Amino acid sequence: AAFLSGLSLQYRRAGDLEGSIRVGHESLALYRVAEAERDEASLEGNLAMTYLDIGNASKARTHLRRAQVIAQRLSDALLVAELTEAEARIALAENDLEGATQRAEAALAAADAGGSYMVAVRAHRTLARIARARDDRQQAEAAYQRALDLLRMHRASGQLRDALAEWGEARAGWGDAAGANELYAEALGRRGT
Repeated sequence: AAFLSGLSLQYRRAGDLEGSIRVGHESLALYRVAEAERDEASLEGNLAMTYLDIGNASKARTHLRRAQVIAQRLSDALLVAELTEAEARIALAENDLEGATQRAEAALAAADAGGSYMVAVRAHRTLARIARARDDRQQAEAAYQRALDLLRMHRASGQLRDALAEWGEARAGWGDAAGANELYAEALGRRGT
């Protein structure tokens, strides 16, 4: 089950979302039989994000709800934080900017109370996307900066490149070619941090 769960995540990272879902469901069945609830909830959360990636917010919410029920029952602070951040992304995809903001801020609080720094990074990036949707460049820039500060502090170079590229795309969208190029250069390792 763990192998299939990991494979599902690797498929998702590689962009094979259908493969990720297929293998994820196979793993989910095995976790249920084994009564491995924490693993089941984590995989339900991953499946929720995969369904969100293919544009199916309804299926994403269904998987997320299942995961949240288990996480609450287990009182797992890390899992609750991760799922709260995932809920913010789903709300954003549904254009519920207020709900997305509330969930992202709750995810930050949950990350402080026992979640990982990556939950906080994702929550800051979600807040940046929300600010972009509101056409609030100042808030978006500040949120991206907080995410990058955490990634640099923890030396998470792979995630740092992704965040820099996303921020660069945002700057390019605002017509700030020089600012975008600066971030792209750092993402490519052509500028010191």
